[in-house]
Amino acid sequence: MPISTEAIQTHIPFYLTQDQKDGLIKALGDFPRQIQYYIGLYSNEMLQGDGWEQLEVIRFEDGARGRIKGIVLSNSCDISSDNKRDTPPKITFAPIIKLTNYSQLLLALVHY
Repeated sequence: MPISTEAIQTHIPFYLTQDQKDGLIKALGDFPRQIQYYIGLYSNEMLQGDGWEQLEVIRFEDGARGRIKGIVLSNSCDISSDNKRDTPPKITFAPIIKLTNYSQLLLALVHY
């Protein structure tokens, strides 16, 4: 069921400028046809939702190290280098895996 422009306008935050409100309404109206998944800004910063190709992981059983693809789950402000802290930030991430590999693993476990 499509959502009307009028319904959207009743939920727009009051603190936005008129230009920001118009931009938000346009972006919501374009959804899902015109989605910008990636931006080139802040390429030197760690941001929540970033996909990384070389996340270092450690297998606790034997200390073996490896590198994997993953997505950063930590909040951007929590891992920002601008924040002063006594200990280094800890980054929470999830591995990025091919769904076909995961489904094959699950099927193998079912048939085990």
